Parts: sequence; structure tokens; C-alpha cells
Amino acid sequence: EMEKHDQEQNQCYQYHSNVRVYAGDGIKMIRSLPDHSTTCIALTFPDPMYNADKWRILQHCTLDVFRQKLKPGSGMFLLATDAVQFAEWTVSLFDHYNDNDNASESESESAWIKEDPPPREEWLPIVSRYEEKGITEGRYTICHCWRLASR
Repeated sequence: EMEKHDQEQNQCYQYHSNVRVYAGDGIKMIRSLPDHSTTCIALTFPDPMYNADKWRILQHCTLDVFRQKLKPGSGMFLLATDAVQFAEWTVSLFDHYNDNDNASESESESAWIKEDPPPREEWLPIVSRYEEKGITEGRYTICHCWRLASR
């Protein structure tokens, strides 16, 4: 019976050579990556930290780190959330980042280009328990994508 259980468990997982799991501070891990080496950073269902914007994982300085680690022209930041207020705040954060970047560098091209996210099955093929709970409670998933411009 134990052998049958192990076989069933193994069928539930697909192993990929380019995926790693890190149990710790994700921003510290991202900082350790080589510059311009990463194709995608995905943030799924972060704590929206209502009424505490300064404690959110996404900040201007976080976008600086992402910009340094993503590949220019093709690197993407993907967000999935069911918190409408957080989604709107994140769009404003990227807009504000681009405004500050353009003012400081006197360029018309934005650092981050908002675009439609790729098909969900390509980057978020599962529904987590948290997302499932939100759907049950009447919330829906909002997905956003920003591509790092080539400079």
C-alpha cells in the first residue's frame, strides 16, 4: 500500500531542471542572482498589507532589484492577486517608477512596459488553495505583466 501511495505522489509532480524552491526571503535570493540573467519573476497572491503600504513586498527599491536582475527587453514581472486595491496600487507603483525614471534620465522610454500577461497555463498553471478560497468567497484573480524595456 505504501508503494502505491508513493507512485501516486510522484504522478502529482512534474520535475523541471530550471525550477528551484527557496525557503527564505525571496528578495535576498533575487539579489544573489547574476545581473540581467532572469527571464521572469512572478509574484502570486502576496499579502496585500491593507493600510500598510510601506510593508508591502513591492516597493520602488524592489523594482530596482528586479530591473537589475531581469534580462532587458525580454524579462517580465508577473503578478497574480485577488486584492483589487493591491492590484491598483501596484499599477500606480510601476507608473510612478516610470515617471521618476524618465525624469531622472531625460528619456521618453519607460523602464517598465505594461502588457497583457502570457496565457496563464504558461506561468501559473495551478489554482492554489488560497486562490480557490478567494474564488469561493467571490473574489477573482487579477493578472498583470510588465516587461523590462531594453535600454
